[in-house]
Amino acid sequence: MENGTSSAKTPRWLAWMMMLFMLVMVLAPWWRNHTCQRSFFDYGLVVGGTGRIEAGQKPYVDFITPAQAGWYFLNWSAERLGGGTFQGMTLGGAAGILVALAVFTAVLARRWPLPAAMLVAGALVCSTVSQHTLLWYNPWGVVWLLVAAWAGAVAPVLRWEHRHWHLLAAAALFFGGINKINMQLMALLLVWAWALRAGLTGRADWKRVGLTLLFYPAWAALPVLAELAWTGASFGTWWHNVIALPAGSRSGMALRAFAPEYLFTPFNHHYDGTVLLPAGLIGLVLTLLTLAGMLRKTWRERSRWERFLPLASAVAAYAGGVVLMATNMDIVNIALGGWIGLLVALWLGYGLPARGAWFHGTLVVPAVLIGAVTWHSAWEGQRSQFGHSRSPRDSYVDAGEAGPEFGYFRGTFMPPETVESLRQMAAWRRALAPERQAAHFFGPGTEWAARIWPAMRTPDLPASIYWQAGNSDAQAVVTRLADALNAGEFKEITVAEVVDHWEESHRMLLHTRYEKIHLGPDYFVYSFTGDASVANAPVWFTQHFGGNTDSRGIVSSGRFMRMTDGRLFLGVEEDGGTMALTIPANRLQGEVVVRRLEGAAKAPAVVEFAIYAQPNAAVRYERWRRQVELPSDQEEVIVPYAIDGSGMPTTFTVAIQPGHAGGIVAGWRGPRITHVGWSDSTDDPAWFFRGRSETVALDEHALALLLPGDWRPEEAFMRNGRVTAEGVELLPGGEIWLRVSGFVTAFSGRGKVESGWDSSTLPLVRGMWYLRGRLEVFSQIIAREHDHAAEFQAWCAEAGGWLIVAVDPTVNAPAVRVRVHEVRQQ
Repeated sequence: MENGTSSAKTPRWLAWMMMLFMLVMVLAPWWRNHTCQRSFFDYGLVVGGTGRIEAGQKPYVDFITPAQAGWYFLNWSAERLGGGTFQGMTLGGAAGILVALAVFTAVLARRWPLPAAMLVAGALVCSTVSQHTLLWYNPWGVVWLLVAAWAGAVAPVLRWEHRHWHLLAAAALFFGGINKINMQLMALLLVWAWALRAGLTGRADWKRVGLTLLFYPAWAALPVLAELAWTGASFGTWWHNVIALPAGSRSGMALRAFAPEYLFTPFNHHYDGTVLLPAGLIGLVLTLLTLAGMLRKTWRERSRWERFLPLASAVAAYAGGVVLMATNMDIVNIALGGWIGLLVALWLGYGLPARGAWFHGTLVVPAVLIGAVTWHSAWEGQRSQFGHSRSPRDSYVDAGEAGPEFGYFRGTFMPPETVESLRQMAAWRRALAPERQAAHFFGPGTEWAARIWPAMRTPDLPASIYWQAGNSDAQAVVTRLADALNAGEFKEITVAEVVDHWEESHRMLLHTRYEKIHLGPDYFVYSFTGDASVANAPVWFTQHFGGNTDSRGIVSSGRFMRMTDGRLFLGVEEDGGTMALTIPANRLQGEVVVRRLEGAAKAPAVVEFAIYAQPNAAVRYERWRRQVELPSDQEEVIVPYAIDGSGMPTTFTVAIQPGHAGGIVAGWRGPRITHVGWSDSTDDPAWFFRGRSETVALDEHALALLLPGDWRPEEAFMRNGRVTAEGVELLPGGEIWLRVSGFVTAFSGRGKVESGWDSSTLPLVRGMWYLRGRLEVFSQIIAREHDHAAEFQAWCAEAGGWLIVAVDPTVNAPAVRVRVHEVRQQ
């Protein structure tokens, strides 16, 4: 095999100068960016993981993670060796850059002239590991993939004289296997392919080929054994984390990435200012040029295999490049660097001469140009400083100064709004009771907090629960998280505002069972309210479940489910369940629902519903009973009911016939009260939107600014609002409650944004009436663009009660000045 080495030797002094220059170049982006962190959206995952490990938790066993345990271990080790801070962890990134440059250069310099070897090695390092300031699994996986592929290309079958190459390939398979299993498997296939080529072309006997095919899988298996030994996980647990979860959500991406449009646009493109948008096309052109170079050398060889194998090799390189771009949710620079590295392997394996115009024009010059572009990307921190803050870097603040808790971030500079958010989060957590601190779940964007405070052990939940299309967790995890939210297992959940995205069932539970408040500009906290009711958001509940009943008075064993038309209901899937209306009612009506589950057998089913007036736990008075049949040719049946509640609480039951459990779901829409029950107590405002502001009694001055003429309610209260010289203003989540007697037949007015209008956060103004658990929403209008205003109206559905003007708690919405223009009362 030709080694392609030029006879010209590079002077030693020049070689050292070139090495020093390349070393400075590949480390410069790391040096510029490692002390700054724009966001912990990504890096927070490894920070939180090292925190869990420091506390004695282990990947796979104490938390689910498709990111491998070895990757966590390497970063944890770097952190400890570097002083136990985030800056210590970044030293691992610098070490990774140095290792990659040294190994790449050493391998290529054995076959190429030193200048070409260093230029290509430096370009590949800039495209991969220099993109991050930590040991990140995607570029680190590319490094070991290429090392294995190159070593296999140079020494395809086991020979004693090539033992150093074989050990290098084995080491690459090991370190690749504890870092990113899909790249390790690609590497294993490539070293196998080189061995098979040697056998097919007669370069080695088949016995030696067979030994090679057995030798490398042993090294590929060692990482799995190492991870199992360190974590204590079973092989089944390891498989579920590392193989099943990623394959379940990303297996289709690789095939879709071969679509023609991805020649011109990266499959995973999340970064503004990306220059290498046609990366797929670049990789394809360079692959074809490399194929031409291989055919020029092999076409005249006597072996027929060497006329076919170059084409197969080029197809494999193209497929490998596309798979790298599709399956790694990272910047395209890394995948393109890996693609070029695969072409380098072909150049080495086919012994193509490392000289002349074809070599430089096909490989060296494109690599250098791409390396220059990716170096600039790394210098600007396009990947390592990915985030949403608009604050200039010169305004960044040392995050270690956010409070005594944040010594781990000492020397790491973050946007001022992030540091302020850290301060507020720490102050909020200090004020929590110990039991709520222990039940604090670090949600999307706050996984890093596990390095600051003890993290809950969640063996059946992933380290990060960030949800997005194509990157969601298995259905079992979705269900497990829903159960935890419904039961209030997590008393406090912190989340970064920019990733406050949830799967629908989780979003509904957070909205109905948790209170959401800001922690500085960057973070939210969801605090479990402890209510036993189905939802602490009565306005939302009536909008989605129907009826007019305050959801805080409904307790049920059912779950939130969807009807065939998309509406929601409370349903049970097993033998049966209950719904209790704890609010006394004289008359009420509603609907019961029976629906076939998707994929269930098309068989008839019978469900029995009953409704009771129930004054206490020992006594029930039956008011309605019905057997509802779901025919085999229908997917859903809806049956109305109407009862006399006799001024008592109401209990609803449903029983599903044996044999149908698991195939159908049955339950209830929200009940509608048509005549409230009597009460001898004085009603207080039943505030709809939770908040930290105090209740304010409106005095005559405020009422004169709010109401027309001399009409006045019996009482008037406000929350989340303010009285100014110009009028009464409601902030997001603001409410005004006016107690009235008799019948108010007309109550109308207008809400207007006087300042701070923002088209991205439009306030919604509602007019409502409430009495003893009965809620009627009469108007709900979003403020208009042209005049920044929205009208509201309400009236009394029964005598007395409360007239309400409210503004939805839309985050960052402007204040709304409200004024009632007309009131008519009988």
